Amino acid sequence: MFKNYLKIALRNSRRHKGFTAINIVGLALGMTCFLLIMRHIQQELAYDAFHAHADRIYRIAMESKTPAGNRLNASTPYPVAPALRLAYPELMKLARVFFYGESLIEANNKKIYENQFVFAEPEFFEIFSFPLLKGKAQTALAQPHGIVLTESTARKYFGDDDPMGKTVRLEGRYDFAVTGVAADPPPASHFHFDFLASFANVNADLVGFNPEQWGTSFGIYTYALVSPQENVACLEEKLAPFYDQHATGQSNKSRRLFLQPLRKIHLHSQMEVEIEPNNSIANLVVLGTLAALVLLIAAINFINLSTARAARRAKEVGLRKVLGAERPQLVKQFLGESLLHSAVALMLSFGLMELLLPKFSGLIGKNIDFSLAQNALAIFGIAGLALLVGVAAGIYPAFVLSSFQPAESLKGTKTSPRSGRGALALRRILVVAQFAVSVILIAATLIIREQLRFVKQANLGFDRELALVVPLRDESVRKNYQVIKNEFAKNPNVRATIACFSAPMGGNEFGTVLYPSGRADEQRFDIRLNFIDYNFFEGFGLKLLAGRNFSSQISTDAMEAFIINEAALKQLGLREPEAALGKKVLIGVNEIEGTIIGVVKDFHHRSMHEAISPEVMMYWPRWFYEISLQIAPQDISATLAALEKTWQQLVPNFPFQYQFLDDYVAGLYLAEEKSAKAVETFSALAICIAGLGLFGLAAFAAEQRTKEVGVRKVLGATVTNVIGLLSKDFVKLVLLANLIAWPLGYFAMNRWLQNFAYRIDLGWWIFALAGGVALLIALLTVSTQAIKAALANPVEALRYE
Repeated sequence: MFKNYLKIALRNSRRHKGFTAINIVGLALGMTCFLLIMRHIQQELAYDAFHAHADRIYRIAMESKTPAGNRLNASTPYPVAPALRLAYPELMKLARVFFYGESLIEANNKKIYENQFVFAEPEFFEIFSFPLLKGKAQTALAQPHGIVLTESTARKYFGDDDPMGKTVRLEGRYDFAVTGVAADPPPASHFHFDFLASFANVNADLVGFNPEQWGTSFGIYTYALVSPQENVACLEEKLAPFYDQHATGQSNKSRRLFLQPLRKIHLHSQMEVEIEPNNSIANLVVLGTLAALVLLIAAINFINLSTARAARRAKEVGLRKVLGAERPQLVKQFLGESLLHSAVALMLSFGLMELLLPKFSGLIGKNIDFSLAQNALAIFGIAGLALLVGVAAGIYPAFVLSSFQPAESLKGTKTSPRSGRGALALRRILVVAQFAVSVILIAATLIIREQLRFVKQANLGFDRELALVVPLRDESVRKNYQVIKNEFAKNPNVRATIACFSAPMGGNEFGTVLYPSGRADEQRFDIRLNFIDYNFFEGFGLKLLAGRNFSSQISTDAMEAFIINEAALKQLGLREPEAALGKKVLIGVNEIEGTIIGVVKDFHHRSMHEAISPEVMMYWPRWFYEISLQIAPQDISATLAALEKTWQQLVPNFPFQYQFLDDYVAGLYLAEEKSAKAVETFSALAICIAGLGLFGLAAFAAEQRTKEVGVRKVLGATVTNVIGLLSKDFVKLVLLANLIAWPLGYFAMNRWLQNFAYRIDLGWWIFALAGGVALLIALLTVSTQAIKAALANPVEALRYE
């Protein structure tokens, strides 16, 4: 019997090749899309899960309460960990990690700039599961000048030679001996390193100031391994007042420490000064929803076309019943055919996934792997999915058609008007749902693109056009910044040379505290500190609202004068910029007291995910870590070559490096750019699948009404009349889909936009455009079949059947 069912299924598939192909290919594409996105989501959810004690590892972060709202900082001041060790030695193991940033490394006659040089305390290897291939975890970082290399880094510098004991030099003046080789950190880690040096070297000589200050944050992250017996909620209660008690001797609740679970950092943390750009759970929800919607559209197509074609098999059902077929046999036959098609689609989706996996990895910027052998759970889930879709598509023909009376079926009369109307209503509901989803996806694509265009082209408050940033990595180089500036300025294509700690939206960060009225002031608040040259405001086109710029003619301007931005002005509780002039304040770093001499108009110094935060600027040449250049647009490559030649003459020991500020700003939105590309790609796929299904339904509708079309043409109907006749029902359904999609799309995308402090307004035109595109696609799809039917010879149509 099974062989007979299989023969009938194959025969029907061959007889209706077009419908079968649309059904199988559409469902296979939907399944492929779903599999790819789900595998990506699975990998994102697995971040930091490789650590043996991942469920007991926490990052200690800090919340600051300010009049403008609460601010969350992923880093903590240098003294936090030692104080916690003394206060609660039995509760946890602690390790501080300092990300030094880009630095010049010399080893084995090689000199290379590296981005992932990190300092860590000896407990690092007790907390995290980064296995050592050489050396001992207990002692590798205990030695004051010990350094651990990753396996790939060791091979990069020393080839096949044993690196143990070899010298690695940092910034031309700090020597370390290799004490271990660690396996490369897995991609699914919220931080990575190539070099891991002893934290004992993090001192005033390395960072340029006394690091043991409670009010200064400069890239140190504190991790804790909490005892299994410890109640985390109780521990957090102890930590909450800890900072204020130790920093000021008070418990005024202006700052609190809290524990952030390791596994939640990658997807749930968008705090200030994150180590690496994190993903967002909101992005995964968007992608997961997109995967489900694409699969839903494919499943709707499959069910719609299966039920539509099944209605043409009423006579076959009647004949089989006359020949002795029982209802259970017919149920098995129709369900079997549907399940066969869904199984073929499933097999095809596996092949498509293998084919498209590299392109998908490139699309989202991450390496996605998928092995059937290692994903047994996924296989069972997908097989269950195919079974569910197959059963859903086969229910109507299996249970409704098998109930038809054979005499009425063979007469060709309307066997079950009620069930026929029910099937038609179901198909219409499914088409509405399908196009409602399509409209939402089109709107989402437009909104994401519009928001990205907005953040990239928005007025950031400063002139960034052709701004070039040249880092000054070493102290010996920084001492000669004025000579380098002057020589760069001699180039006719260089319009301005600006020395500073960080250009606007540049990569350098220095956080500290401002005390409005002395050290014990409870109104203190966090600030971003920047050190700038005299021409900083002029070079970047920044506007002073009140007061004056720094002056070389006024000796107290060096280290005793401050210029603040509007955000800092608001934090001080002042409305007018003039009111801040002459006010004395204290800066946390090195306990510097000075006078506010100016207020500058707000400009962005971080991405537009974050509101502009308080910033204080000082003139202190020791902290000029970069020179920014404004260059002319003519012959940029020749200008860069000339600048490199000048650099090599002045600084022969350090390679010339630069980055365009525009490139850095674009990098801040890289995650959103990748998500936008993924949403665009899969939205286009979903719309294509929807169009494919509509094409099949339109062909079926035209076939059903062939005789009616012939009669109408004989009676004088024009081609336009026939096209309108066959298209109007589908157009009504798409218009209804728009009415459903617009409020749902508005709600969903408004939630997504909340991730940005600065965002576009959701105008009605976006949803109108999305609806118009969906309607146009529907019209074009249906019209192909309508025109074909309208142009057919009416004589042939009247002979039909």
